[in-house]
Amino acid sequence: MKGDADACTDFARDKQPGGSEAFVQPTRDARGDVARALLYMSHVYDLPLDGAIKNRDLLLAWHQTDPPDAKEIARERSIRKLQNTWNPLILPAP
Repeated sequence: MKGDADACTDFARDKQPGGSEAFVQPTRDARGDVARALLYMSHVYDLPLDGAIKNRDLLLAWHQTDPPDAKEIARERSIRKLQNTWNPLILPAP
């Protein structure tokens, strides 16, 4: 039977440099999506990031190195149409 980490293809198990402590992080092509979602929720709803990640700069780096793809942009446009809200990290304000 597959474990949870094997079943979820957007996350990868890794080890801390120089140590044996295992951690799970998004794959390279999912990092920007995760970063933009967390940063948006933190900003709009004033939610602390402490429970999700300790390094805000890491989220900003993920956002920069993995820009929104066509699927994320299409999802953003659908959300804007339904809710009249937007994530400026994906597309600029209308």
